[in-house]
Amino acid sequence: SVCPVYDVFQSEDMSSRGWFEIVTAKDYSYLDSKRVVEACLNCKSCRTICPAGVDVSELILQRRAENPNQGSRWLFALQAKLPVFEAILKLLAKTQSWWDRPAPRALLERLAAPVMKRIATTAKLPADMVLPKLATTHLRDRYPELTQPPAKKTGPRVAYFHGCAANYFDDGVGDAVISVLRKHHVEPELPPQRCSGTPIETYGHVDLVKDNARFNLQSLAGYDQVVTGCASCTLMLKEYKKFFESGPEQQAADVLAKKVVHITEFVARSDQHPPMGTPEGQGGKVTYHSSCHLRAAGVTKEPRQLLKQLPGSDYVEMTDADRCAGGAGTYIVKDYDTSQKVFDRKRRNIEQSGAETVATSCPACMIQLSNGMRGRVAVKHVAQLLNDAYEAGAATETRPGAGQ
Repeated sequence: SVCPVYDVFQSEDMSSRGWFEIVTAKDYSYLDSKRVVEACLNCKSCRTICPAGVDVSELILQRRAENPNQGSRWLFALQAKLPVFEAILKLLAKTQSWWDRPAPRALLERLAAPVMKRIATTAKLPADMVLPKLATTHLRDRYPELTQPPAKKTGPRVAYFHGCAANYFDDGVGDAVISVLRKHHVEPELPPQRCSGTPIETYGHVDLVKDNARFNLQSLAGYDQVVTGCASCTLMLKEYKKFFESGPEQQAADVLAKKVVHITEFVARSDQHPPMGTPEGQGGKVTYHSSCHLRAAGVTKEPRQLLKQLPGSDYVEMTDADRCAGGAGTYIVKDYDTSQKVFDRKRRNIEQSGAETVATSCPACMIQLSNGMRGRVAVKHVAQLLNDAYEAGAATETRPGAGQ
């Protein structure tokens, strides 16, 4: 079975096949089936591999929408109020060096427990979980010139839909994507945007997803291309049309779906070929964890193709590279224990590959990989490795005597 949950529980009712029987049964009851319906990671692996194209995870999302998770609604409603939400995140970022230590984290785990239990009985924020570093200055604040429409624009307009993680986390992904686009002679714009809606949908709040989708559809309408760096954002932006039965909104969603490309697709298709070099202290073996939602969006060859082109690096394909790592966005806190059991298999495969660096195409996967590997390997976004190679190549070209 490709289902990562079945891999852990080895039980038919904890598998995509079992879930299909449960959620399509005539006598289906959410209360009777809550344990199994809430166990799905929404990794889309069943859809990706099914010859008939049956998307069991979509059926489960529809059932969750019938009984939205009320314990999480306040958080997603707050997230939509950007000035307040971002002010809170910046405060947390500025104080992270204080509260993200063993003793405060242990206290935080206990204090957060009642709130987490409202989301799921399995939910928790473990004191030993490696949290992403929050950005004291958000991506949009670091590039204010890109948040305003240019006075004069020649050529196609390209938007960078950075999503939540690249904007709020100090993980280097957003900076790398912007730098890579510039290396390919593209000056991206950062239009106003809200969360694509993937985590919101997994908790059943379709009304909030639609609100965000309408906002993003309007904001992205004037662009010729929309580049993403997040696998989940890529898939969701391509699938907005499922939330609108007909009319202008569905038409706008159809148009947007054709414009969206992941950064790895963009680079692989580009007619620009910036010089590349080997960054100091890098190289060696690199492996790739294939993000589930990027795979569901049909992007599998491009990231591997680009990694194989990195100078000084030896690309190795890990066993089961296409298997879910178990993070699944917020699933890592919704059911931390199960997510780590899912990751055990990924950890073994990374270690067996002998790679010093594991690359991926999604900031959310980076959180799970960093937490699970605990510094034993470097965890990088493909865009970061590309940008490092471009920077090294540019430095070589400008070095005195280069090319002589």
